[in-house]
Amino acid sequence: MADETTVLLNENRRLRRETRLLRQRIEAFEGSRWWRLHPRFLVQRRPLTHAADAEVTPFEPSSFAAIRESSIRSASIVAPAVHEIVSASSVVDVGGGEGWWGAEFARLGARTVSIDEGAATELAPGVEHVSHDLRRGLPEGIGRFDLALCLEVAEHLEPRAGERLVAALRSLSSVVLFSAAIPGQGGQGHLNEQWPGYWVDRFEQCGFSCSAALRWRFWSDDRVASWYRQNLLFCTADVRRFPALFETPLADPLPVVHPVTFARAINTS
Repeated sequence: MADETTVLLNENRRLRRETRLLRQRIEAFEGSRWWRLHPRFLVQRRPLTHAADAEVTPFEPSSFAAIRESSIRSASIVAPAVHEIVSASSVVDVGGGEGWWGAEFARLGARTVSIDEGAATELAPGVEHVSHDLRRGLPEGIGRFDLALCLEVAEHLEPRAGERLVAALRSLSSVVLFSAAIPGQGGQGHLNEQWPGYWVDRFEQCGFSCSAALRWRFWSDDRVASWYRQNLLFCTADVRRFPALFETPLADPLPVVHPVTFARAINTS
């Protein structure tokens, strides 16, 4: 027992050291003011209130093909890890596109539903696909699920619709795996890029707590797309079910930029 306690104490000290180093790196990054050298990547720390505040490009059906491979590959790594934690027998993917994340959870044995507006030309097998415009909220009678996914979707909605989306996710499940683009991340049709604290505040208003611990599990895994590694939040109304994700310094949803995102910004500025 004493040996086990010593191991836990040492691990806790290690995590605290890593957290301090991470905070120092974030402070150094913010202090560097690198965006002054790259004005296209200038970040405004306020919610966008109009579509005109961003460059709006409609999400074309052909664009799904461009992200299909990364979605399939990322889901194949992340979904099994999440399934170990949640053991979900039913999963809903809000804004699921072609449904590849849902397909991975279906492969793991869950009944899965993917909700999107129906622009995709190829649909993943093993998933129930529901065509619906998320700007109008959720389809009626969709039910409750063990797990809700909402991955790189909220930034495509205007702020008010994004806030309604968070409230809608609470009606779907007590556990949400969430990911949304940070300021300057870039992408097609992004209307509301925000730091994680913006979304954490809105989840907390709905009675949820959010942990960022999962993103560090995949931070250095190149098989997972950088936007998931950077933005993943595990949100729940029942923190006591998931002590490993919340009783750790890594749970803090700090605003961070993945090196891949940073390199992309430098190369395209």
